[in-house]
Amino acid sequence: MAAHTLAQLISNTGLGNKGIFKDEASNFLNYLLQAKDSPTSLSRHAYTHSLMYLLRINELSQEFIQKRGFMILHKLLINECQQDAQIAYNVCTAFWILSYHKFAMHLFQDFKLNVVEHIAKILDFSNKEKIVRMICLIFSNLKDDDICLEHLSMINALNLVIKLRNRPWVDTEIKRILEELFTYFDQNYQEFSSFDKWKAQVQRRGLTWSPVHTEKFWQTSFIYFNDPENLECINILIDILKSHPNEVHDQASLDQMKAVACYDLGEFARFSPIGKEFLEDRQTKTFLADLMGNPASSAELKKEAITAYQKMLMHAWGQSSSQ
Repeated sequence: MAAHTLAQLISNTGLGNKGIFKDEASNFLNYLLQAKDSPTSLSRHAYTHSLMYLLRINELSQEFIQKRGFMILHKLLINECQQDAQIAYNVCTAFWILSYHKFAMHLFQDFKLNVVEHIAKILDFSNKEKIVRMICLIFSNLKDDDICLEHLSMINALNLVIKLRNRPWVDTEIKRILEELFTYFDQNYQEFSSFDKWKAQVQRRGLTWSPVHTEKFWQTSFIYFNDPENLECINILIDILKSHPNEVHDQASLDQMKAVACYDLGEFARFSPIGKEFLEDRQTKTFLADLMGNPASSAELKKEAITAYQKMLMHAWGQSSSQ
């Protein structure tokens, strides 16, 4: 109760022209930053509630970012936010506030943190209107930044918005924001599905399901592989199939990345005239077979590996029958 009251008092009073509450506010913020992992610290509800109110003060938001507070929110985002709706709301509100500030934008842009993807995953665990509204507001703020727009394209934000539009919402604000997001993403679909976006994802080894990993994309983009430089991206995809978990990709995220790579390799074999031969020369079917037979592979990865293997065989049959 003390933390709740102090946070709201600071937020509603402000720091004042004469520095009223400034020291107290800064001390309280530092207390929160230092107590993040302490077993005797505030409950996560009180903790995130306090941050949510303190960050409304611009000076405290900047201090929070400077002292790596963003990483505290990130840790909560990938853990507690998937288990507790109130914590998810508090943390998303904090991210929404920070999304207004240029000094925090580089952290939303960071592909290693993948904040946008983790925020979107909350929707898999909760459909409470206040959480959905807050996530939509975050997306609305981030969409105007080119790098954040790429993050939104990587999570297929257009498809996500379409699914949300089809649900009944009591909150009319959600409906309004979803319509605005749909219009914007629909108008920028080419930006979402361009070959340069695909190439950047592959070179960064940051593959996630998005519009650049669809049949529609490959139907028009296979022509780019007449350029030898672009074929190097296919080599990267093959190399991803042999990757092991590391500090960036745990087993689950790596399996998803491999699944996306399998899909792209299958479509490359299916649509590109040189696809099958190129993949055969690099023993791609052997790597696909290894993934299919590996008991540690996820169900999604096994499915995509089998499908890619089949596409390579079908492509071979198609060539022989035409000859």
